[in-house]
Amino acid sequence: MGRKGIPARKPGDPLFGITRIDSGGIHCWYVRLYEGQDCHSKTFSDGRYGGKRKALRAAKAWRDEVLAGIEARGVQRRQRGRAPTLFSGRSSSGVDGVKLRHHIDPRGYRAVSWAAEWHDRPYHRVTRTFSVRKYGYRGAFLWAAYTRAKAIGEEIDLRKLITPPPPDDLRGWLDAYGLLRQRVDYRQFNEEDRQICA
Repeated sequence: MGRKGIPARKPGDPLFGITRIDSGGIHCWYVRLYEGQDCHSKTFSDGRYGGKRKALRAAKAWRDEVLAGIEARGVQRRQRGRAPTLFSGRSSSGVDGVKLRHHIDPRGYRAVSWAAEWHDRPYHRVTRTFSVRKYGYRGAFLWAAYTRAKAIGEEIDLRKLITPPPPDDLRGWLDAYGLLRQRVDYRQFNEEDRQICA
């Protein structure tokens, strides 16, 4: 289930890749589809297309056209022996919108976190970070993946997610603090009202 009990949208769903925006005087349908490193997005405003229903029809038509192109290019890649890229190349985790952040400040303090990023409306990016010191290496990764999936209404099976190996320059530090060995209590992810931002 997606956010607030709304089923997550999957390929085949009439509104797959389409979000409704009614905020701050903006009334439109927003289409967003990912293909490897590329994000295909476009807005369809009620005013421009003659109403909410007509704007939705235009959004679906454009979405279907883009999906057909993505599928055709995927077939070409498979024929050339290259598997299609399903996640964004901007990700350092293999999970779209989830990145590892590592910073050492002038005092020598090391800050390591997993960050989740998504767009809640056109041109507005939301970022939430989860401290590895607080949650552990895998725990912070799972919180980032879970938070992003929940925010955009997608289903996710956390137990099946493979945690990316840490960079070589981080492994020793993580080992020294026991941050690679922390166990994860998966029950905590079912607490809908939990405040999970680090």
